[in-house]
Amino acid sequence: MVKLMTIAIMEKTIIDLNTVLHTVWIIICTVMVILSQVGYMMKETGTIKMKNNSVILLKTILVISVSSITFFLFGFGFALEAKGGIVGQDHFIGVNYIYADYTKFIFYFALCVKMSVIATGSIGERIEIDRYLFFSFLNSTFIFPLGLAWCWNNGWLQNMGFIDYGGVAIVHLMGGLSGFVGTYLIGPRIGLFNSKNAISYIADDDKFLQEQAELSVSDSDTDLDKQSVNKYLIEYETKQIK
Repeated sequence: MVKLMTIAIMEKTIIDLNTVLHTVWIIICTVMVILSQVGYMMKETGTIKMKNNSVILLKTILVISVSSITFFLFGFGFALEAKGGIVGQDHFIGVNYIYADYTKFIFYFALCVKMSVIATGSIGERIEIDRYLFFSFLNSTFIFPLGLAWCWNNGWLQNMGFIDYGGVAIVHLMGGLSGFVGTYLIGPRIGLFNSKNAISYIADDDKFLQEQAELSVSDSDTDLDKQSVNKYLIEYETKQIK
C-alpha cells in the first residue's frame, strides 16, 4: 500500500514538473516572438522617409495594443475548437479557460501580433493611424483566428490532412496576403513613382537598418520554431484529458 502511494506521488510530481517545464518553454518562445517586433520596426523605419519614422513607431505600439485586446475579446474564441468547421464558438472574453488555455493564449497572442505587424507593414506611409488600427482589428479578430482554427485547432483544413509547419500559413502567408490586399486597395505611396511611371529612389532609406532587421527577425523565427511549441501544447492538452 505504501509502495503504491509512493508511486502515485512520484507520478503526480513528474506530471506537475512537466507542466511547469512546458509552461516555461512556451513563455520563452512567446518572448522571442514578441521581440521580433523590434526587427519589424527597424525594417519599416529603414524603408520609409525619415520624417515618417515617429508615425511608424507609434503605429507598431498601437497595433500591438489593439491586437492584444481584440484577440482576447473575440479572436481567441474564434480560433479554438473549430470541430471540423470554420470558426470556434467558445472561450470568448476569457470565459471557460483552463490552465492549458492560458498557455495557448499567450503564445497565440504573440503570433497574432506578429501577423498584424506584417500586414500593416505593407501599407506603411499610405494611410493614417486610425486606418492602421481598423486594419489591425480585422486581422486580429477575424483573419488570423480563422487561419489558426483551420490549420491548428481541428478546423476543416487540418481534418483534410493539411499541415502548417511553424506557422508558415497562419502567420507569414496570411499576413503577407492581408498586406497585399491592403496595398492593392490603397495604391502606391505618394512620390514613389515619377511622371514616367518609373520608381523614384527614396533617399532616406537605411540599408544597414534593414539588414539589422532581417537578422533580428530571422533569429526569432529560426531559434525557436513555432511548430515545436504547438507540439508541446498538443501533448500537454492530451495529458490533461487523460
